[in-house]
Amino acid sequence: MAEPLEHMPSDNERVNRALVGVTNGNFGPLDWYEQAACRNRDSRLWFSSYRRTIDGAIGVCRRCPVRPACLALAMEHPELVGVWGGTDETERAQARREACRQARQRREG
Repeated sequence: MAEPLEHMPSDNERVNRALVGVTNGNFGPLDWYEQAACRNRDSRLWFSSYRRTIDGAIGVCRRCPVRPACLALAMEHPELVGVWGGTDETERAQARREACRQARQRREG
C-alpha cells in the first residue's frame, strides 16, 4: 500500500538521502568518483527538476570517463534520484522495465 501523500518524501529529502548514502559509503566503494566529470561541479545541476538543467548535466556525463560505473550504481539502486551515468530517473526506470521484460521473454522461451 502506498504511503499517504503527506508522508511522501519531498524532492529535497530524496536528494539528501541519496547524497548522504553515497558520501557515507552505503553504496559500496566509489573509487571511480575521483575521476568523475561532475566531481567539482555544483551538485544542484544533477538534482534539478528543470529539463534544460538536466540536459546540461547529461551533457557533462557524456564526456565522463567513469559514466559506465556511475550508471551501473544508479541501475542497482533505484532509490538514487537525479542524473547518474548520463540518465535521469525516468530513463533508468524504463531501462529496468525493459531489462525485466527481456529476462521474462528469455525464461518463457
